[in-house]
Amino acid sequence: MKIKLKQFVAGFVFISLCGCSNSQPFKDAPIKYTPKMINEIYKQVKTYPEHPYYSISFAYKGCAIEIWLNDMPEFATLDVTGSIMILPLNVEILKTGLQRVVIKIYSPWLDKRPLTSDKVSVEARIELNNERDDINTKRLVEFKPLKIIKQDKTWGDDFDGKTSMTYTVEFNAVLPFKTIGWSNSKDLRKMPDIEQRVKAFYANFREKFAANDSVFFANVMYKKELEMAQALYMSGPEESSKRWKDLLEAVNRKKRYEFDSGNFKYIKLSDLALEFYGDGKVVGLVNKGKAAFNVRG
Repeated sequence: MKIKLKQFVAGFVFISLCGCSNSQPFKDAPIKYTPKMINEIYKQVKTYPEHPYYSISFAYKGCAIEIWLNDMPEFATLDVTGSIMILPLNVEILKTGLQRVVIKIYSPWLDKRPLTSDKVSVEARIELNNERDDINTKRLVEFKPLKIIKQDKTWGDDFDGKTSMTYTVEFNAVLPFKTIGWSNSKDLRKMPDIEQRVKAFYANFREKFAANDSVFFANVMYKKELEMAQALYMSGPEESSKRWKDLLEAVNRKKRYEFDSGNFKYIKLSDLALEFYGDGKVVGLVNKGKAAFNVRG
Protein backbone atom coordinates (compact mmCIF):
# COMPACT_ATOMS: atom_id res chain seq x y z
CA MET A 1 0.00 0.00 0.00
CA LYS A 2 1.71 3.18 -1.17
CA ILE A 3 1.77 6.00 1.36
CA LYS A 4 0.45 9.27 -0.04
CA LEU A 5 2.65 11.54 2.06
CA LYS A 6 5.35 12.72 -0.30
CA GLN A 7 4.15 16.30 -0.19
CA PHE A 8 4.44 16.32 3.60
CA VAL A 9 5.32 19.85 4.71
CA ALA A 10 7.47 19.74 7.83
CA GLY A 11 6.09 22.31 10.22
CA PHE A 12 9.24 21.95 12.27
CA VAL A 13 11.47 22.84 9.33
CA PHE A 14 12.01 26.47 10.35
CA ILE A 15 13.03 25.53 13.91
CA SER A 16 15.47 22.90 12.71
CA LEU A 17 17.42 25.44 10.67
CA CYS A 18 19.23 26.41 13.85
CA GLY A 19 20.69 22.97 14.42
CA CYS A 20 21.36 21.57 10.97
CA SER A 21 24.98 20.76 10.32
CA ASN A 22 27.04 22.33 7.53
CA SER A 23 25.07 25.56 7.79
CA GLN A 24 25.53 28.97 9.34
CA PRO A 25 22.50 29.13 11.62
CA PHE A 26 23.08 32.45 13.38
CA LYS A 27 23.73 34.71 10.40
CA ASP A 28 22.69 34.95 6.79
CA ALA A 29 23.73 31.95 4.75
CA PRO A 30 26.03 32.93 1.85
CA ILE A 31 24.23 33.34 -1.47
CA LYS A 32 24.91 30.01 -3.09
CA TYR A 33 21.56 28.53 -4.07
CA THR A 34 18.94 30.08 -6.31
CA PRO A 35 15.18 29.48 -6.31
CA LYS A 36 15.72 27.63 -9.60
CA MET A 37 18.15 25.24 -7.90
CA ILE A 38 15.81 24.48 -5.02
CA ASN A 39 13.04 23.94 -7.56
CA GLU A 40 15.23 21.29 -9.19
CA ILE A 41 16.23 19.40 -6.05
CA TYR A 42 14.63 16.29 -7.51
CA LYS A 43 17.66 15.96 -9.81
CA GLN A 44 19.86 15.34 -6.75
CA VAL A 45 17.65 12.63 -5.23
CA LYS A 46 19.07 9.12 -5.56
CA THR A 47 16.89 6.12 -6.26
CA TYR A 48 17.43 2.56 -5.03
CA PRO A 49 16.05 -0.93 -5.73
CA GLU A 50 13.79 -0.50 -2.71
CA HIS A 51 12.39 2.61 -1.06
CA PRO A 52 11.71 1.67 2.58
CA TYR A 53 9.26 4.10 4.14
CA TYR A 54 8.58 4.20 7.87
CA SER A 55 5.47 5.74 9.37
CA ILE A 56 3.54 5.99 12.62
CA SER A 57 -0.24 5.97 12.78
CA PHE A 58 -1.96 6.81 16.02
CA ALA A 59 -5.36 7.54 17.50
CA TYR A 60 -6.04 9.50 20.67
CA LYS A 61 -8.78 11.34 22.54
CA GLY A 62 -9.24 13.10 25.86
CA CYS A 63 -5.60 14.22 26.22
CA ALA A 64 -2.91 16.39 24.73
CA ILE A 65 -0.32 14.37 22.84
CA GLU A 66 3.19 14.69 21.48
CA ILE A 67 5.09 12.31 19.21
CA TRP A 68 8.90 12.49 19.22
CA LEU A 69 11.40 10.56 17.11
CA ASN A 70 15.07 10.52 18.11
CA ASP A 71 14.45 13.51 20.40
CA MET A 72 12.90 15.54 17.59
CA PRO A 73 9.22 16.57 17.83
CA GLU A 74 7.03 15.11 15.08
CA PHE A 75 3.58 16.12 16.27
CA ALA A 76 1.96 18.02 19.14
CA THR A 77 -1.58 19.16 19.88
CA LEU A 78 -3.79 20.29 22.74
CA ASP A 79 -6.95 19.24 20.90
CA VAL A 80 -8.52 16.79 23.33
CA THR A 81 -11.39 15.96 20.95
CA GLY A 82 -9.03 13.44 19.40
CA SER A 83 -8.08 12.33 15.93
CA ILE A 84 -6.53 9.57 13.85
CA MET A 85 -3.21 10.55 12.26
CA ILE A 86 -0.46 9.05 10.14
CA LEU A 87 3.01 10.63 9.99
CA PRO A 88 6.10 9.79 7.93
CA LEU A 89 9.20 9.06 10.01
CA ASN A 90 11.96 8.90 7.41
CA VAL A 91 12.81 12.59 7.73
CA GLU A 92 14.13 12.22 11.28
CA ILE A 93 15.93 8.90 10.74
CA LEU A 94 19.57 9.76 10.11
CA LYS A 95 20.93 6.26 9.56
CA THR A 96 20.19 2.56 9.73
CA GLY A 97 19.81 1.21 13.25
CA LEU A 98 17.70 1.50 16.38
CA GLN A 99 15.22 4.40 16.44
CA ARG A 100 13.50 5.77 19.54
CA VAL A 101 9.90 7.00 19.52
CA VAL A 102 8.51 8.83 22.54
CA ILE A 103 4.77 9.29 23.03
CA LYS A 104 3.79 11.87 25.64
CA ILE A 105 0.24 12.35 26.82
CA TYR A 106 -0.77 14.98 29.35
CA SER A 107 -3.58 17.05 30.75
CA PRO A 108 -3.68 20.34 28.81
CA TRP A 109 -5.83 22.16 31.36
CA LEU A 110 -4.44 24.77 33.71
CA ASP A 111 -6.15 23.07 36.64
CA LYS A 112 -4.13 19.94 35.80
CA ARG A 113 -7.09 17.59 36.06
CA PRO A 114 -5.89 13.96 36.04
CA LEU A 115 -6.10 11.61 33.08
CA THR A 116 -8.67 8.82 33.44
CA SER A 117 -9.12 5.73 31.30
CA ASP A 118 -12.87 6.32 30.94
CA LYS A 119 -12.14 9.57 29.03
CA VAL A 120 -8.65 9.08 27.61
CA SER A 121 -7.45 6.60 25.01
CA VAL A 122 -4.32 6.34 22.91
CA GLU A 123 -2.82 3.71 20.64
CA ALA A 124 -0.20 3.68 17.91
CA ARG A 125 1.57 1.45 15.45
CA ILE A 126 4.79 1.84 13.48
CA GLU A 127 4.93 0.29 10.03
CA LEU A 128 7.35 -0.27 7.19
CA ASN A 129 6.14 0.25 3.66
CA ASN A 130 7.97 0.18 0.37
CA GLU A 131 7.22 3.42 -1.44
CA ARG A 132 7.27 1.55 -4.76
CA ASP A 133 4.55 -0.88 -3.74
CA ASP A 134 6.70 -3.96 -4.31
CA ILE A 135 6.71 -5.26 -0.74
CA ASN A 136 3.88 -5.73 1.72
CA THR A 137 3.35 -3.50 4.70
CA LYS A 138 5.15 -4.81 7.77
CA ARG A 139 3.95 -3.85 11.23
CA LEU A 140 6.97 -3.23 13.46
CA VAL A 141 5.49 -1.92 16.72
CA GLU A 142 2.04 -1.88 18.25
CA PHE A 143 1.49 0.31 21.29
CA LYS A 144 -1.24 0.67 23.89
CA PRO A 145 -0.98 1.87 27.51
CA LEU A 146 -0.46 -0.89 30.04
CA LYS A 147 -3.56 -2.24 31.78
CA ILE A 148 -3.30 -2.29 35.57
CA ILE A 149 -5.48 -3.08 38.56
CA LYS A 150 -6.26 0.12 40.46
CA GLN A 151 -6.61 0.54 44.22
CA ASP A 152 -10.37 0.04 43.98
CA LYS A 153 -9.68 -3.39 42.37
CA THR A 154 -10.97 -2.30 38.96
CA TRP A 155 -8.98 -2.42 35.74
CA GLY A 156 -7.61 0.78 34.26
CA ASP A 157 -4.71 2.20 32.28
CA ASP A 158 -1.33 3.01 33.75
CA PHE A 159 -1.93 6.75 33.30
CA ASP A 160 -5.04 6.76 35.53
CA GLY A 161 -4.90 9.55 38.11
CA LYS A 162 -1.77 11.15 36.63
CA THR A 163 -1.48 14.47 34.81
CA SER A 164 1.08 13.14 32.33
CA MET A 165 2.63 9.93 31.08
CA THR A 166 5.59 9.24 28.81
CA TYR A 167 6.04 6.04 26.80
CA THR A 168 9.09 4.96 24.82
CA VAL A 169 9.12 2.38 22.03
CA GLU A 170 11.95 1.40 19.70
CA PHE A 171 12.23 -0.10 16.25
CA ASN A 172 14.99 -0.98 13.82
CA ALA A 173 15.13 0.91 10.54
CA VAL A 174 17.13 -0.03 7.46
CA LEU A 175 17.63 2.76 4.93
CA PRO A 176 19.67 2.78 1.71
CA PHE A 177 21.03 6.27 2.50
CA LYS A 178 22.45 8.30 5.37
CA THR A 179 21.29 11.78 6.32
CA ILE A 180 23.66 14.33 7.86
CA GLY A 181 20.89 16.36 9.48
CA TRP A 182 22.00 17.57 12.89
CA SER A 183 24.49 14.74 13.48
CA ASN A 184 27.59 16.96 13.12
CA SER A 185 26.20 19.83 15.12
CA LYS A 186 27.77 20.82 18.44
CA ASP A 187 25.95 20.47 21.73
CA LEU A 188 24.33 23.89 21.67
CA ARG A 189 23.47 23.70 25.35
CA LYS A 190 27.14 24.32 26.11
CA MET A 191 27.36 27.60 24.18
CA PRO A 192 27.49 30.47 26.70
CA ASP A 193 25.85 32.99 24.36
CA ILE A 194 23.36 30.62 22.77
CA GLU A 195 20.23 32.56 23.69
CA GLN A 196 21.48 35.83 22.23
CA ARG A 197 22.59 34.09 19.03
CA VAL A 198 19.32 32.23 18.56
CA LYS A 199 17.21 35.34 19.14
CA ALA A 200 19.43 37.31 16.75
CA PHE A 201 18.88 34.61 14.14
CA TYR A 202 15.12 34.70 14.61
CA ALA A 203 15.00 38.50 14.52
CA ASN A 204 16.81 38.43 11.19
CA PHE A 205 14.68 35.51 10.01
CA ARG A 206 11.51 37.49 10.75
CA GLU A 207 12.79 40.49 8.80
CA LYS A 208 13.46 38.28 5.79
CA PHE A 209 10.02 36.74 6.17
CA ALA A 210 8.40 40.19 6.21
CA ALA A 211 10.42 41.23 3.15
CA ASN A 212 9.30 38.11 1.21
CA ASP A 213 12.97 37.35 0.52
CA SER A 214 12.75 34.16 -1.54
CA VAL A 215 16.49 34.12 -2.31
CA PHE A 216 17.29 34.12 1.42
CA PHE A 217 14.88 31.24 1.98
CA ALA A 218 16.27 29.28 -0.96
CA ASN A 219 19.70 29.46 0.70
CA VAL A 220 18.76 28.67 4.28
CA MET A 221 16.35 25.91 3.25
CA TYR A 222 18.26 24.17 0.46
CA LYS A 223 20.17 21.53 2.44
CA LYS A 224 17.19 20.76 4.65
CA GLU A 225 14.95 20.44 1.60
CA LEU A 226 17.44 18.20 -0.19
CA GLU A 227 17.69 15.85 2.80
CA MET A 228 13.92 15.72 3.18
CA ALA A 229 13.45 15.05 -0.54
CA GLN A 230 15.91 12.15 -0.31
CA ALA A 231 14.27 10.77 2.82
CA LEU A 232 10.88 10.76 1.07
CA TYR A 233 12.27 9.67 -2.33
CA MET A 234 10.91 12.80 -4.03
CA SER A 235 12.62 12.21 -7.38
CA GLY A 236 9.99 13.75 -9.67
CA PRO A 237 10.03 17.34 -11.00
CA GLU A 238 6.43 17.87 -9.97
CA GLU A 239 7.30 16.97 -6.37
CA SER A 240 10.11 19.53 -6.05
CA SER A 241 8.00 22.11 -7.83
CA LYS A 242 5.06 21.69 -5.49
CA ARG A 243 7.28 21.72 -2.41
CA TRP A 244 8.95 24.99 -3.44
CA LYS A 245 5.60 26.48 -4.41
CA ASP A 246 4.25 25.65 -0.94
CA LEU A 247 7.27 27.27 0.70
CA LEU A 248 6.96 30.39 -1.45
CA GLU A 249 3.31 30.66 -0.53
CA ALA A 250 4.30 30.73 3.13
CA VAL A 251 6.99 33.34 2.47
CA ASN A 252 4.94 35.59 0.20
CA ARG A 253 1.60 35.68 1.96
CA LYS A 254 1.45 38.84 4.05
CA LYS A 255 -1.48 37.37 5.94
CA ARG A 256 0.67 34.38 6.94
CA TYR A 257 3.24 36.72 8.46
CA GLU A 258 0.81 39.06 10.22
CA PHE A 259 -1.93 36.77 11.44
CA ASP A 260 -1.10 33.08 11.23
CA SER A 261 0.86 31.12 13.83
CA GLY A 262 -0.09 33.32 16.76
CA ASN A 263 0.57 36.73 15.14
CA PHE A 264 4.18 36.03 14.20
CA LYS A 265 4.68 39.72 13.43
CA TYR A 266 3.92 40.79 16.99
CA ILE A 267 5.52 38.04 19.08
CA LYS A 268 8.20 39.48 21.33
CA LEU A 269 11.40 37.47 21.29
CA SER A 270 11.87 38.38 24.93
CA ASP A 271 8.75 36.34 25.72
CA LEU A 272 10.17 33.19 24.12
CA ALA A 273 12.37 30.58 25.76
CA LEU A 274 14.96 28.21 24.34
CA GLU A 275 14.13 24.55 23.89
CA PHE A 276 16.68 21.97 22.75
CA TYR A 277 16.14 18.92 20.57
CA GLY A 278 18.22 16.17 19.03
CA ASP A 279 20.19 15.62 22.25
CA GLY A 280 21.10 19.30 22.37
CA LYS A 281 22.13 19.63 18.73
CA VAL A 282 19.05 21.55 17.59
CA VAL A 283 17.52 24.59 19.25
CA GLY A 284 14.29 26.50 18.84
CA LEU A 285 12.28 29.22 20.53
CA VAL A 286 9.08 28.26 22.31
CA ASN A 287 6.22 30.36 23.56
CA LYS A 288 5.91 29.55 27.25
CA GLY A 289 2.96 31.86 27.94
CA LYS A 290 -0.52 30.80 29.00
CA ALA A 291 -1.85 31.27 25.48
CA ALA A 292 0.38 28.43 24.37
CA PHE A 293 0.36 26.39 27.54
CA ASN A 294 2.36 23.21 27.02
CA VAL A 295 2.64 23.87 23.31
CA ARG A 296 5.85 23.76 21.33
CA GLY A 297 6.27 25.92 18.25
